[in-house]
Amino acid sequence: MAVSAVLLLSVLGCATQSLAQVSTAPVSASEFLRLQVNGKSRADRLHREKPIDVVGVVVAADVAAKQLDLGTTSPPIAVRCRLTLRAEGEPEAAGNRLASVGQLVIVRGIGHLSAQQTPELLDCSVVWRGAAPGSPSGDRRVTAIVAGRSATICSARAQPARASSARTRTLDSVIARSVADLRSMGRDAMQCTEPLVALVLRCRESVVHAQPVPDGPSLFAPVPPAPVATRGGVGPECSVQEVLEGIQEVLPHEVVAGD
Repeated sequence: MAVSAVLLLSVLGCATQSLAQVSTAPVSASEFLRLQVNGKSRADRLHREKPIDVVGVVVAADVAAKQLDLGTTSPPIAVRCRLTLRAEGEPEAAGNRLASVGQLVIVRGIGHLSAQQTPELLDCSVVWRGAAPGSPSGDRRVTAIVAGRSATICSARAQPARASSARTRTLDSVIARSVADLRSMGRDAMQCTEPLVALVLRCRESVVHAQPVPDGPSLFAPVPPAPVATRGGVGPECSVQEVLEGIQEVLPHEVVAGD
């Protein structure tokens, strides 16, 4: 089952915030749009006028109006985050700052549907920002590899405990190879609760065909290509470089150490 929490761990030294500050499992901007506009079940309605965390890619940032728009699978409809100003020095003050267009963010606010049927988050703040657009592509590539190998480890460990002995050995080998790859880079695996790992796994489950990695092959031995995002119900957050390339770096469970 895909994990729904998301965080972009930047190896660039970009500012990040603890997942502990994200109180709920974020939903994608596209899912929030569906819940607000089309949600008819009791569970869907519970998201209205209640605090919720939403992950998405910024498609517009209005400095004067202090608002961010997050892209969805139904452009030009976007989810609007109406930022509430915080006094400098308060813990929430960092949420005042606008993110950049193209940046992956997690925002928190009160789910609302405007009179124009526009999905909004009131009393909204940015609780986490991913790498800013324009960050060195090579460094973001390293982040993607770390995320992909970490996702491999988390996925393998999540397999049923009653697997056969042969299957268990294979999964152990996949984990060992992933750990070795990370160590060769001088990196540790990301925690399974870190959102970039979760987003890589979730987006990987939502795609339908394979294509080459945009920036070239992995630093390691080639592995069978993983699927990448298509337009069929996959949100813009799945097309962020770290996520898209991270999907390509998830090792199949059939790949064993040394292959």
